[in-house]
Amino acid sequence: MFYTATGQSLETVAKPSNDGFIGETALFRVHLFYQPDKDWLRSNEAALNADRVAAIAQGNKNGKRAIVFAVAKFMSQKELTAKRIEFCQLPYAVHRILGD
Repeated sequence: MFYTATGQSLETVAKPSNDGFIGETALFRVHLFYQPDKDWLRSNEAALNADRVAAIAQGNKNGKRAIVFAVAKFMSQKELTAKRIEFCQLPYAVHRILGD
């Protein structure tokens, strides 16, 4: 996901955190909300919500744009754009890999 979003390899993987942060470049911070569990992926827990957006904004001390990968979002892109967050939906193929 990191390479897809930035065109760069992820050299150091961040420790798991509430904001889903996995790494950053000079321009972007990348966040991923994912667990290899099909029930979790199909639940509301997998979605980008107001609490997660607040955690992302709080962790973004340098004002970089944030790219967030998640199954779904419970906020409009207009609200996210105001916080310098771009939402990218995880592909449904992730669900299919885990089986139905």
